Amino acid sequence: MSTKSKGIDKIKLLQAVTTIVTGIIMLNAVLKAAKK
Repeated sequence: MSTKSKGIDKIKLLQAVTTIVTGIIMLNAVLKAAKK
């Protein structure tokens, strides 16, 4: 495995984590709005 593919994996992992975190935040906002 080269360092280039490792870097791509890190970027893909970061994008996945960001997407999951954004999804959780949006879900919490929707749930809070529904409770009001």
